[in-house]
Amino acid sequence: MSNTDLQSLLTELVAACNQGDLAAFDRLLLPDYFGYAPQAGEPAAPRAFGDIGRAVRGACPDLRVTLGPLSLADNGLSGPMTVEGTFTGSLWGAPGDGAPHSLSGTVVARAEGERLALRWEQMNFVATLRGMGVMPQPEKAHLRPAHSVTMPEIVLRLIHNGMKLQEKPCSHLDRIRVTEPDHLVCEDCVASGDDWPALRMCLECGYVGCCDVAVNKHMKKHCAATGHVIFRSIQPGEAWLWCYADSAFLASRHLPGHAA
Repeated sequence: MSNTDLQSLLTELVAACNQGDLAAFDRLLLPDYFGYAPQAGEPAAPRAFGDIGRAVRGACPDLRVTLGPLSLADNGLSGPMTVEGTFTGSLWGAPGDGAPHSLSGTVVARAEGERLALRWEQMNFVATLRGMGVMPQPEKAHLRPAHSVTMPEIVLRLIHNGMKLQEKPCSHLDRIRVTEPDHLVCEDCVASGDDWPALRMCLECGYVGCCDVAVNKHMKKHCAATGHVIFRSIQPGEAWLWCYADSAFLASRHLPGHAA
């Protein structure tokens, strides 16, 4: 495919997004994530990006995508892209604030046949989500959130992996012994009279502790005391994993018996 044809496909996708035609993700996107093939239990790119697009469009009905000048990159094209809209709906449990917000960065596109694979770089993702109230500001991250927000796992993976979906290698998955909690409180925080914003569970022994932005960081202290390095989120709707030893965010598909 020529670069002119590739640019036409990318322009068509942007126009479809602006018209609310989110079925275009199924029509125009390749199933892979710019070279990363979806693994067993993971959604293909059209479904994943389509779900995100529908959620964001519902939160910002006046959503508009703009694409800047494109240049050659990675056997394809790249250029600046901005997504703007007024947050009047709700997004993954966070209520709208009625204010305009924008997300900007660089999109990289390549094509096979008549379909695209996309990658985003240098996106102000976290700053935008914080500005919208979907993620807490750093100075408030230790507080229990006012609203229960459940972000799609694909979004969390992009945040934790530098806008890439391919995970860091982890050599500790064979340590998993316990997958489900038998209680949903941080008992150490209860004993000290403290609160927490989110709970984690050790996958080696089942210990439940507060997260790493909590005041007490009991899961991190548990790791230091026991050498148990791998845990999962037990927040509602979440089952992703983290390995302290490898500093790796891992998809829920690694959790034995988990239904994606």
